[in-house]
Amino acid sequence: MPPISMYGISGKPARTGMRTLTSLSALGLAASLLAQPSSFGPIERITAARLKAHLEFVAHDLLEGRDTPSRGLDIAAQYIASQCKLAGLKPAGDNGTYLQKIVLRRPVVNRAETKLSIAGTDLQLGKDFGARATISGGGSSNLVFVDSGWVAPDWNLDPYKLVDVRGKIVVVFGNLPRGKTFRDVQGISQRKGETPQEALAKRGAVAMVILGKPDGTVSMPSDQPGRASMADASQRRIPTFELGYAAAASALSKDPNWAKVDAAVKQDGGSAVNPVELSTTATAQLTVDDNASSFSNVVAVAEGTDPKLKSEFVAIGAHYDHIGMSRSGDDRINNGADDDGSGTVGLIEMAYAAGTATPRRSLLFVWHGGEEQGLWGSDYFTRNPTVPLKSIVAQLNIDMIGRSATPGRTYPESAPMTDGKSVHLIGETRLSKEFGLLVADVNRKLYNLRYDDTHDKESDPQSLYSRSDHYNYARFGIPVAFWFDGIHEDYHRPSDEVDKIDFPKIERISRTVLATAFAVGNRTARPRLD
Repeated sequence: MPPISMYGISGKPARTGMRTLTSLSALGLAASLLAQPSSFGPIERITAARLKAHLEFVAHDLLEGRDTPSRGLDIAAQYIASQCKLAGLKPAGDNGTYLQKIVLRRPVVNRAETKLSIAGTDLQLGKDFGARATISGGGSSNLVFVDSGWVAPDWNLDPYKLVDVRGKIVVVFGNLPRGKTFRDVQGISQRKGETPQEALAKRGAVAMVILGKPDGTVSMPSDQPGRASMADASQRRIPTFELGYAAAASALSKDPNWAKVDAAVKQDGGSAVNPVELSTTATAQLTVDDNASSFSNVVAVAEGTDPKLKSEFVAIGAHYDHIGMSRSGDDRINNGADDDGSGTVGLIEMAYAAGTATPRRSLLFVWHGGEEQGLWGSDYFTRNPTVPLKSIVAQLNIDMIGRSATPGRTYPESAPMTDGKSVHLIGETRLSKEFGLLVADVNRKLYNLRYDDTHDKESDPQSLYSRSDHYNYARFGIPVAFWFDGIHEDYHRPSDEVDKIDFPKIERISRTVLATAFAVGNRTARPRLD
């Protein structure tokens, strides 16, 4: 990518991807920011050597990829908590500890109590149909086919405008809208779209049946545990079954509208199919047993120096989990040295530095768990904060800050890698241009890193603004900034190892983030929201 100039005074992304100067009024605002106390803090205490020492433990094979939940993740949490204690930070988790416990449910299908029948014929679990361990429930009704079942206003998809699914067992086909990929549907909730599960639960359907392909088999074994989820998650769920095509064709062959469904299933191309109401009645009952487990956020506070302002916080965060073990391969351990071992150790070193000096406001350090599973830790923390949420004046997030582009390598155009003196910066002007100016000014006076705004556009195909922990803080009106090095060829692979990490880069970015926290923490006024 072309070199990026320094972040300009306006705080607005330029069309070229550079930060640029725009107006005298902005210059005046910048001057007022510079008039505030602006000590960088004890950033020199953050060193590449110390970062490497931490990462060699956090990304070690013994932690088995820090999956959520897992013993390896618990070990990492205890290590981080120990470092906070050594640094002299105050615990800010549960009951005077550094850990904030988050309970998970891991559902398992109860085979004896789970049933599906069509036209009075009982189908065989594990042969004719599978059951996904979602949520217990069910009912009896005629079947309704709604094609993929997705709602996507920007693709003109909403089958529920044409049919009422309340109290019905609903049949969907495929996991994605026709002609779309997984990447296409990322961030669909931010585009006012809905997954089939969300749409059907919201509209009062009693069960969802995913119809298999004509040449396929039931893909979900009936005894496979469901995906762990937060016990208090607000996401909508619905009893979900998978019905093999052969079993469906046999049971529904006499229904006068089966031919329409059959034709739709076999249709090539990307155009959606209108809903089809069948006259055949089905009965579905899914019983799910929950196995409880847990993981933790790690939370610590470096108390500020101002008697009044220390009750406010500048939050700094990173996620310390990764994706665990692969199912096959010579090396099955996904160590996550960059994702997000780099952010984890950067935050540890910031906490170490903050143990010796703090700004006027307090610094709140949160190592979030479960980010890879769907921002679980930050979602839980912002809904169950251990400090008043309104007292958090800004949140600085670091997720993948340890890799640099290698000469001669090519990277996906939608996620360009940054070099050792540049980094993607996301979200810093979305809620507060004043905050964006402050972030830019600290960088300009310190290392003058090239801030790339490729992913800071609402049209970003990667939807990175909504894919890391800062997003859950932004939902509550807290100004955020997200530092990110880019997607590389080792992303979510066992090859994301310590020996590929650019430790001087982590040092520069970590020092910059801490200096930014000090600049925000020393200002008399909190950043003004637009």
